[in-house]
Amino acid sequence: MLHLKTKQLILYIIIVFLFVVFLDTHTESNELPNNYKDKNKEEHDIAQNLLNAGGLFFGQEKFSKSLECINKALRIYEQIDDKTGMANTLVFIGSVYEQLGDYTRALDFYRQSLKACSEQKNKYMEASTLNIMAYIYLELQDYQNAMDYFEQALNYEIPEFSCNILLNMGCVYYDQTKYEKAKECFEKALVMGRKMSDPDIWIYLQWLGKVSDTTGQFKKAKSYFSEVINHIESISGRIFIDEYYHLKEDFYNDMISLLRKLKEYEEAFYYIEGVKTRTLLDLLGNKPQLEKTKDKELILEEIRLRNKIIELDRDVQFLKVDIEKEAWITSPEWTEEMDQIEKEYAENIEKLKKSNPGLDSLGNVNPLTLKEVQEFLETDTTLLEYYVVEDTVECWVVDKKRYKYINQDASYLTSTITNFVKKIAALQPDYEKEAKELYDLLIEPVKPYIKTKRICIIPHSELHYLPFHALINADNQNRFLIEEYDIFYAPSASVLKFNLENRKRISGKVLAFGNPELGDKNLDLPHAEEEVMKIKESYPDTDIYLNENATEEKAKMLSGNYDIVHFATHGELNLKTPLFSSVRLANEKEEDGRLETLEIFNLNLKNTSLVTLSACQTGLGELRSGDELIGLIRAFFYAGTPSLVASLWMVNDQSTSELMNLFYKNLKTHSKVESLRMAQLEMINGEVGRGIVRGVGGITSSKAGKDKSQSTMTVNGSHPYFWAPFILLGDWN
Repeated sequence: MLHLKTKQLILYIIIVFLFVVFLDTHTESNELPNNYKDKNKEEHDIAQNLLNAGGLFFGQEKFSKSLECINKALRIYEQIDDKTGMANTLVFIGSVYEQLGDYTRALDFYRQSLKACSEQKNKYMEASTLNIMAYIYLELQDYQNAMDYFEQALNYEIPEFSCNILLNMGCVYYDQTKYEKAKECFEKALVMGRKMSDPDIWIYLQWLGKVSDTTGQFKKAKSYFSEVINHIESISGRIFIDEYYHLKEDFYNDMISLLRKLKEYEEAFYYIEGVKTRTLLDLLGNKPQLEKTKDKELILEEIRLRNKIIELDRDVQFLKVDIEKEAWITSPEWTEEMDQIEKEYAENIEKLKKSNPGLDSLGNVNPLTLKEVQEFLETDTTLLEYYVVEDTVECWVVDKKRYKYINQDASYLTSTITNFVKKIAALQPDYEKEAKELYDLLIEPVKPYIKTKRICIIPHSELHYLPFHALINADNQNRFLIEEYDIFYAPSASVLKFNLENRKRISGKVLAFGNPELGDKNLDLPHAEEEVMKIKESYPDTDIYLNENATEEKAKMLSGNYDIVHFATHGELNLKTPLFSSVRLANEKEEDGRLETLEIFNLNLKNTSLVTLSACQTGLGELRSGDELIGLIRAFFYAGTPSLVASLWMVNDQSTSELMNLFYKNLKTHSKVESLRMAQLEMINGEVGRGIVRGVGGITSSKAGKDKSQSTMTVNGSHPYFWAPFILLGDWN
């Protein structure tokens, strides 16, 4: 069964809706029923708090605790004879058992709820419960019973439910290849949704597009998908909040897949650009306008409100429940405050627009077309724009005059990248097999169309974690890709345009932070101190802050005054909430020592040409979509720097100091991309690389002349562990 929402989300929405209906039905006549009089108010409040707690545990998938809370609430409702509360609670219990996979028990509680709803003559709750029961039968693949329950729910003719029911029925028909019946359901839902001004109207449009696509009506499908994307982009403009990202990606994938069938590769490129970094484009496109506007107070208010929204979103993740006292720590005040802040934010944006007629709509910057990319692209640069969808990897090879679209089967992509990166990070010498396989998959098919010495790689999904420059060409004496080309990276071609337009000269002022005091000896980076001291050898006008002096406070206060800002410290990528990824520094005054993504957005780096993060780490146990990595990158770009050197994994080794020393020496007379490449080539082929010898499983140093650990295998500085994690993003020059 194809669902646009996860089952748990649907259940949660239905449960919340039931409570809203419940409150509405009790307050419609401005009078409370008997069981809500003062004598039962305390019991009702306790029951409601327990249900709130049960909902919180439900969302955290702590189902036993959720049941404990909900069952207590049920007993209270039974004691005060609140039939409506009982009906709601029975549905809630059923939904928990459904999540546990106990469908028999779930159906039993739903039937009890249905009986209670019927006694109360509450058609809203009856229709909702029937709808939920239909979902159970869908899970059991009992489509006849599912459709029967959907039909029963539809007979109540409640617009709020009818659209959803028709959508569900259409999905069943679609899966049964009964496309005409599916189309009929989706069209009815669409007509009804338009009359109701349903904010989720894009769901019906998307399914109509799927039906049209499946039945070969490609032009009609394209029209539907286009309308969906336009609608989604119009409602996802809140700056910084990315809750629509993955939803958007699904919608864009439908359009991209269709355009691939139509062989309209140029237009597919436009949508790929849109899905990759639309949020970052909005940020970059709006910032110059906001800076030019005369209403500084409104801008400051916009930043304050935006930060408050993020703060509230973050706080709700740390709620706790005291079951013994039957109290939920948060209250409706949280929701009320969030609603108020969001309202104020929207009003403030409107004031900004009205007072600045030339200010474009915030959050409305279009990605570039392929032709527009070719217009700004430099003649000696070729773009390799990748896109991963299902078991296929696609690539657009684009230079100033031509483009080529190529796609390859990539069913083994994720496992191969995982093995490759793990082997490198563990200093294993047998990484070459995967390096060659990935070269053959990702580079060999596009190589005939690369006519320049410099390439810009634009990854997608798990490719964000792949050091392309460490792939090996088996047909060219096992040379690394970095030995064949100057290589840099970008989040998207559209973002690269912003980077190039923001290009700045380097005069030699450097701000460097090394080995900050983090209160944990395990987090010490002793080689980081040596690293930043060596920078001063190349750039005498370097201000260095070490240990307890390498503080977040100083980073915020001083960064805007330097050409180069260098962080030789830990970076933490938050896989769950990329917005809270951070650069770790020492704490000082009111700062906690975590320079988080949101705070980086608010830095002023308009004088900065380069930011270097030399000790970042991504946590290589699991490949993710790359959003958390992009989170830090886009923050620094938004703050004003056009270029960023980052590491894909942490290398707590003297070799990082050596490589960075080479990079900064080269930067005195060469471009950024040439400087990094020259440093990496020196590690691969030069004296510096040969001077670094490490035992696999131990550490040795030919320079020191002492072995700290003996091993039957050793590697030297040519091993990708020492140089491959470092990548240049953004402006290459």
